[in-house]
This record gives sequence, structure tokens and C-alpha cells, in this order.
Amino acid sequence: MWFVLDDEGLITFTTYDTSQKVRNLERDPRLTVLIEAGTTYGELRGVSIDAQAEIVRDPRVTARAGALSAARTAGHPRPAPDPQAPLPPAAYRRVTIRVHPLRVRSWDHRKLG
Repeated sequence: MWFVLDDEGLITFTTYDTSQKVRNLERDPRLTVLIEAGTTYGELRGVSIDAQAEIVRDPRVTARAGALSAARTAGHPRPAPDPQAPLPPAAYRRVTIRVHPLRVRSWDHRKLG
């Protein structure tokens, strides 16, 4: 999943409201986020976050997450919020998942020498 940090610093991603991910999180909001980098064992580093998911069905929140994601993908600076901007149609078909961390673990094999 592609993710961004929202305006409050939480890991955030969007998905279709009808997706299996949403159904699963409605049933049980626990989730784990795993972010890794590196290609060889000695380069591996990452973080694992046990968290509680918050499903946000506000199209404005979803449009903001989409704008942040588009800017990140294009390598542009983080856009300022614009409450007057028209909402893209996708904002009405998607929801935003906000990740509230409960436990964080990290590793960095580059430190092994």
C-alpha cells in the first residue's frame, strides 16, 4: 500500500469503501504496518507498527490524503490544505484509513558491520 503522513503525522492510506480491507477492519480494527528498505541482508532496515485502524468516511479527508499522495508521488512539496478546492470524484468512492500506533519495533542490519 502507498501511504502518506497526514496533517497530524499519522500514517494514512486510502482504499475503496467496498474493499475487503475495509470489511476486515470493520470487523477487527487491529492492523500491523511493515515498512522495509534494502536489497541484501546487510542493508535491511525497517519498522513494524502494531496499531488500531480508524476508518474515515469523510470525502474531504480522503481528498486531502489523495492530494498528499499525489504530491509525494510526483516529488512535489507538501501542498497546503485548501478547504475551497473541489473534491475529486474518487473522494466519494474511497475511504481513508488512519493508523494509530500502539507498539513500534525497528531494526537496521547496516549496524551489524
